[in-house]
Amino acid sequence: MTNTDITRTEVNGCITLERPLDIRDEKGRIVGGFASIKPRLAWALDGSLLPWDGTSYEVRIQATRNGKTYGASAPRTTYPSLQAAEAAAIKGLAEQAKRYARKYAAVVK
Repeated sequence: MTNTDITRTEVNGCITLERPLDIRDEKGRIVGGFASIKPRLAWALDGSLLPWDGTSYEVRIQATRNGKTYGASAPRTTYPSLQAAEAAAIKGLAEQAKRYARKYAAVVK
């Protein structure tokens, strides 16, 4: 697995990283990972959402099955820059890939 296996999409300042793996679970679904990177937001007094401080980003990593999010996500973590957030998301997806490779090693494709 390399970083080129990750599909990166950016919409309205939010970045998603998706990584389908060449692994199937016991039900035959394609296992993968999904990470979202968003600017950290706070509620303003008028009820609108504003950037928290303009530089913080939240990362959320979640498992996927057949390209759809599956199960609970890992707790959101905050990073001081977009580069740090993206690096953490890529690292998290790589760790997730290793976990799933071990977990589903016995499952026949």
